[in-house]
Amino acid sequence: MILNFLSVWRTAVFWAILCLAGVIVYANTFHAPFVYDDINYITKNDPNVHMTELSWEELQTAALDGKPRNRPLANVSFALNYYFGKENPFGYHVVNLIVHLATGLLLFFLIRMTLSLTASLKPGEKEKPLTQDIEADWMAFLAVLIWLVHPVQTNAVTYMVQRMTSLAAFFYILSMVLYIKGRLAIQKNRGIKGAGYLCACVLTGVCAVFTKQNAGMLPVFILLYEWFFFQDLRPFRSRRWIFAMLAAILVFCVIGYVYLGGHPLDRILSAYQRREFTMGQRVLTELRVIAYYAGLMVFPQPNRLLLDHDYPLSDSLAAPFTTALSAGMIVGILAAVIFLSRRYRLVAFCLIWFLGNLLIESSIIGIEIIYEHRLYLPSMMICLMAVFLLSRWLKWKRRVIPIVVSVALVFGFWTYERNHIWHTDVWFWRDVAKKSPQKARPLQNLAYSIQQDGCHQKAIKYYQASLSIEKHPAVYFNLGISFMHQKRYIEAADAYLNALKMGYQTSGIHHRLAHALSLAGEFRAAIDQYQNVLKQNPKNARARDQLRGLIQFLRGCRTPIACLSQRIEQQPENMALRFKRGVMFEKRGALDTATADYNYVLSKLSPSDRMLYLLTLNRLAMVYSRTGRMDKARKLFAEGIRLAPERYQFYYNLAALWAVKGNTRRSLNLLHKAVEKGFSDLDQLKRDHRFDDIRDLSAFKRMAAAIRNR
Repeated sequence: MILNFLSVWRTAVFWAILCLAGVIVYANTFHAPFVYDDINYITKNDPNVHMTELSWEELQTAALDGKPRNRPLANVSFALNYYFGKENPFGYHVVNLIVHLATGLLLFFLIRMTLSLTASLKPGEKEKPLTQDIEADWMAFLAVLIWLVHPVQTNAVTYMVQRMTSLAAFFYILSMVLYIKGRLAIQKNRGIKGAGYLCACVLTGVCAVFTKQNAGMLPVFILLYEWFFFQDLRPFRSRRWIFAMLAAILVFCVIGYVYLGGHPLDRILSAYQRREFTMGQRVLTELRVIAYYAGLMVFPQPNRLLLDHDYPLSDSLAAPFTTALSAGMIVGILAAVIFLSRRYRLVAFCLIWFLGNLLIESSIIGIEIIYEHRLYLPSMMICLMAVFLLSRWLKWKRRVIPIVVSVALVFGFWTYERNHIWHTDVWFWRDVAKKSPQKARPLQNLAYSIQQDGCHQKAIKYYQASLSIEKHPAVYFNLGISFMHQKRYIEAADAYLNALKMGYQTSGIHHRLAHALSLAGEFRAAIDQYQNVLKQNPKNARARDQLRGLIQFLRGCRTPIACLSQRIEQQPENMALRFKRGVMFEKRGALDTATADYNYVLSKLSPSDRMLYLLTLNRLAMVYSRTGRMDKARKLFAEGIRLAPERYQFYYNLAALWAVKGNTRRSLNLLHKAVEKGFSDLDQLKRDHRFDDIRDLSAFKRMAAAIRNR
């Protein structure tokens, strides 16, 4: 009785320390905002989990209609969070931490029972038995402590939507614990009690699978656990165990059918139509990803952790060569499992646990290449293996405990440090963008987060950086919004038009485009867009009123220049209107008046208003060249090259002016630059009389031929 009391007391103390450690390392996360898929699946984009009354109907809606589909229990948990706290992140973080701590306590039970089973091996076995309960308790405690505070778990705990992962792991481990309890009860001839445990095992297993699909490996690992620790790795010869093996395979197939349908291969292959990699590339790349995961388990320094990796693909075992090395590592692990299964079956089971629980998310399914939360379940037994091997090497307590506790302190500090970057979504995405600088998505999300804070100039910078990597219609749309806030109406209209060209048809884009065109002085184009808005939604009273007001205004001022002049009087700070008036004066031949407007625009604008500044610079330089002020024209074109070295127009026009002046060498060099930057209008080059004096030169002909052959 005294020994039992001491064991219970020791376990209670261990649990208290584990819970305290978990709370400390995640204490700075409770007010971290929603980020990335938190927004997609919890807040703005999923009204199905926005439960307003606690009723069976709303719970059913959350379970069956919530996104992603086939994860009803996770969606119900989000719906309950929403019901009690709406979009306050505090409640979501509290529940996530509770799930994490509860999973850790269940893991303590699982490890403790596994070590007891290891200790009860037959005398002929090679593995050294664990004969003392206190040693097993300490080993379970230290393994769970490392797992609980490990920095790699932050993506499953601090990242709210990945409660899917942690809650699935909770039910997964609970199901394993219940299975072991049931088998032990059956061994003690307590059949009814054992049957109850096994029924509960099935129920919690179903809960795990209905929380996240990676729990589909549960029946396989229950079978493996039975074979490793109850059957002593004996061949399955009896009908009962053959039936059990077939049942486990059947359950696994049923789970696959539920999630993949009757044509699983077609479903898997169709997923790759939305990806930038093939199935072959993914499978090869996952070899390296698994090796990377193993490295994170050993050295999870925060600089190596992020949500959205820019992970290079593998095209073959030799490209890159680390693919073959990673494949060799995995083969070596599998060989170690076979070799160690008799002598060190606990180590063998831990290794197969790591690889097996990565199988669904790190094989042929066409999902994202790498996410750290996928390590949440596989990492559990790796922590046990590390503590177990260390204890065997150092002959246990006096040396092992301070080493493991020291590692836990370092990991805990890193976890706390890693959690700090979740403090704001801007901090979070800045960290991701810094670590994945060549990936568009982190830059997009950083720009959006900055935009939501009202810092539109910075948002524009990151949206444009994202577009330089990958064009995306939503980015153009959001870029247009920031341009409008900066009163850069021409650039806003251009961004909205690019979004529409790419098929973006979100609500309000035509209305926003019409408003931008109107402010840019493009009144007729604005009328067309307002009419498009009313075709799509005739009840849009705001668009109807704006259209009516614009038409009345144009009728009142009669001529386009008069209309622009009137608007300039109303909006003297709007340089787009004055630029537009300058263009109209230029087309009518009033070059001095156009020059005055262009010079006024340049005097008021900053080069940061890039498009309008460059357009005005180019138009003014062209006017100077038409009126014979060549030195001023060349100076402005050179300034354009300095400000926008990627634009071929400035190179081309400056080349033409130097050709007129007779500086052939400089003209040809600049024309060559223009071709390099993208100039490809051969007809324009042939018609441009400014190049007549150098047209017969071989260098000029070569450039013309290069354009023709593009």
